[in-house]
Amino acid sequence: MSTEVSEMSGLDVETERLVTSLSSDDPDAEDSGEEDVKALLNDVLTRQHQLEDTIEELRHENQELRDELAREEQRRQEAIQEQEIKRSQMLDALLGSGWGGEDSWTVRDEIAELRDEVRAERQTRAHSYSLLRQRISHTAERAGVSIDADALAAQDKLVRLVRQGAEAVVSTPYEVHRRARTLLLKITNRNWRNITKIDGTRVVEYLAPDVQPLLTEHEGNTIQSNQIARTFDKVDEMAADSSRIVKFDKKDMGDGRKVHRLRIWSPRHLEEAAREVTGGE
Repeated sequence: MSTEVSEMSGLDVETERLVTSLSSDDPDAEDSGEEDVKALLNDVLTRQHQLEDTIEELRHENQELRDELAREEQRRQEAIQEQEIKRSQMLDALLGSGWGGEDSWTVRDEIAELRDEVRAERQTRAHSYSLLRQRISHTAERAGVSIDADALAAQDKLVRLVRQGAEAVVSTPYEVHRRARTLLLKITNRNWRNITKIDGTRVVEYLAPDVQPLLTEHEGNTIQSNQIARTFDKVDEMAADSSRIVKFDKKDMGDGRKVHRLRIWSPRHLEEAAREVTGGE
């Protein structure tokens, strides 16, 4: 048995003592060894249970950590998805990027259709008013009555806009209506407009590059070129039922640039109204 004892030299002192007692020929030593074996086994079992409990606790903590990491990753993915949805919605709204599919409808398509409808409706109204004016002129000529187109222009929507404000010409005024009024209130200011003559008729000409910095300074906010274009277009729209000629288009500047332009024929009544409101500025 001494060989066995030497082979177990790596065991702790208690185990080595137990092996020594078991290798003895003394009966008392054998009884003592059996008790020590039982005690050692109990101790091993106890430590094994403690180790198993510790391992189970570690496994439980590890699972909790994994679950928390999984929840955190899910929250992160949900946040990313939510941001992507918001970004997609914003792009759909602002850029008209569409909602998928060849037949999908976009905001850009809707705006384009509305603009087409407005242009078509404006052309129809202008044509109708032109025919009406022709019929009135023809009737007046047959009756020997003179029609003063200039007098009619003195009461049109643009003059009322200048004198009374946007609320007098539209039920729900927007910024573009108020900006149009500001533009017309500056009709006598040579910094804002040019004066030309077409076929002997006096014409006021607004150019977007000239108006943009002045309107920006006047409002205290940066005005973009597309806002200027909408303002010019709104003036043109409100003049559709007037006897005066108003045109919104682009002017070739001769250097490769084309700029937005608004022209108003026979502006006398608008100038008078602007002077009344501004005190002759």
